Amino acid sequence: MIRAVLKGQLEMLPLLTAAGSNVNATSQNGTSALHAAVMMGFTRCILLLLEMGADLESRTEEGMTVLHVGAKHGHVEALKALMQAGGQHLVSQVAADGKTCLHYACEHGHVDAVK
Repeated sequence: MIRAVLKGQLEMLPLLTAAGSNVNATSQNGTSALHAAVMMGFTRCILLLLEMGADLESRTEEGMTVLHVGAKHGHVEALKALMQAGGQHLVSQVAADGKTCLHYACEHGHVDAVK
């Protein structure tokens, strides 16, 4: 599932799920398909994954939520989609390194993500 997301193969996601793939499966470092879609800024993919039951609360081994990932990579539209999907409460969440979404956005120079 993660590989399909990283390749932008949106049409594969329902097929993979129908074949038994878990939409919330993670890589060795805890990255989910939703984390990958956010990292790439694939808003349509994010919306589809959420519709398919992707866990908005999932965290990587570093304790990063999908909002942390979006802020780090500066994908404003992805962040908006996550917020509209109910992710507002994740804004104040702290990753394992003690950083919030705001820290990541500022640290990586993503002024638009701060807004």
